[in-house]
Amino acid sequence: GGNALAIYLLSSLGARLLELCQVSAGESCESLRLFLFERLFAPWAGAEAGSLCFAIAYLGLWMIPTVEMHRRRVFFRV
Repeated sequence: GGNALAIYLLSSLGARLLELCQVSAGESCESLRLFLFERLFAPWAGAEAGSLCFAIAYLGLWMIPTVEMHRRRVFFRV
């Protein structure tokens, strides 16, 4: 957990941004998170498994900067 706090804060900010960004879906607007879930994960995995797949994909996305920060030996400490 060298950068656990930094990744936690960044992922929380990312989750908030996914909620704040609105996407036009036909006649209504919905959050980007809901749009991605309903269009990419729910159709082929269903609601519950799709939710799990979305969470795993979100976690996997945050593994990229985590690994890169570790590779470059960038550590944020409190």
